Amino acid sequence: MKPRSRRYARIVLAAFAFLMVAGWMLPSYFSAERFRRRLEASLERALQRRVSFGAVTFRLIPRPGFSIENAVVHEDPEFGSEPFARVDRINCNLRWRSLLQSSLEFSRLDLDRPSFNLVRNQRGQWNVETLLRQTGLTSPEGQTRAATGSASSLDLEANDARIDFKVGPNKKPFTLTEVSARMDFNRQLGQISFRLNGSPIRTDLSLPSP
Repeated sequence: MKPRSRRYARIVLAAFAFLMVAGWMLPSYFSAERFRRRLEASLERALQRRVSFGAVTFRLIPRPGFSIENAVVHEDPEFGSEPFARVDRINCNLRWRSLLQSSLEFSRLDLDRPSFNLVRNQRGQWNVETLLRQTGLTSPEGQTRAATGSASSLDLEANDARIDFKVGPNKKPFTLTEVSARMDFNRQLGQISFRLNGSPIRTDLSLPSP
C-alpha cells in the first residue's frame, strides 16, 4: 500500500472512530424528557392503545431513536382493566425525517421481555383482533388509505416474551413463555406478516386462538 493510501485509510478510520464515540456520548448530554409527550402520542398511534412509561433516553447508535423503560400498554375497556402489555424496555427506531416533524414516526419497535394478555370477551371478540382492525389494515377502507401512501410500514419484534390468555375476567392455565416474535405491518400493501415461537406451560390444554 502506498504511503498516501495508508494515510488516507488512517484518516478514514480516525473519522469513523470519532463519529462512533460522538454518537455514543452525545445523547448523554441531552435530556429526552422534552420528547416525552410526542413519544407517548406516537406510540399510542402506532399501538392503538394508551401508553405510559418510566425513564426515556435518546440514542444515535446504531440508529437514531429512544429507549423506554417500564412501558405499560393499557387495554381497551371492552376487554377489562388489566394492561394489554407490560414491557421492561422498548427500543424505538425513528425515521430520520420525523425528527423535523411535529409527530414521531417509527420504523421498528424492539420489545424486551414483554408480557401480553390476550383476552376474549363475552361477545367472543379477541382484543388482538380489535387492535388489528384499529390499525386499518384489516378493513377495505384502511387498505385504500394505506395504498395512497399516507402510512408507513412498521416492524415489531419481541424477545423473551410471555403470553397469557383470558376469557372474560378469568385467566386460563394456558401460557406461552420464552416467546420470540416478529410482526411486519406493511401499510402500503395493507398486509401483516408474522413469525412466532414459544413454549407452552401446559401441553394438555387447547384454547381457541384469535
